[in-house]
Amino acid sequence: MQTYQEQQRGTETDWNEFLNRPKRSELEWQSKAETASNWVTCACGNQCAIIPRVFSDGGKPEDRALAKLGMQFYRQVNARKRKAAIETLRKIEIRSAQLIHDSVINAVKELNDKIKGTGYKVRLK
Repeated sequence: MQTYQEQQRGTETDWNEFLNRPKRSELEWQSKAETASNWVTCACGNQCAIIPRVFSDGGKPEDRALAKLGMQFYRQVNARKRKAAIETLRKIEIRSAQLIHDSVINAVKELNDKIKGTGYKVRLK
C-alpha cells in the first residue's frame, strides 16, 4: 500500500531509524522537527493513504486519536524527547493499523451490499 506521504510526493522519513540511531546532531533534530510539523511528512504521513484525512487542513487525519498522537509526536521531536517520541510513534503505527483494518472491513461490507443477489460474496481470510 502507498503511504500518504508517497501519494503527496512528500520527502520520505524513516522515523524509526532516526529515533533509534545512536547519535543525532542538533541540525538533524531541527530538520526533523520541521518535517514532523507537516501532516504530509510527519509520522502520520508515513502511514497508509487509505486513512481518511481532512485535505482542507493539510492532510490531518480525520481520526481524532491519530491526529492527537501526531501532534504529540511533533511536540516530542521538537523538544528532543527521543524515548517519548519512540513510544508515540509505536502508538501511531498501532492506531493506523486499526484504522486501515476498519477501512478494509467497511469496504468489503459495501462491496457485498452492491453485489447482493448475484451469487457472489467477498470474504477476507
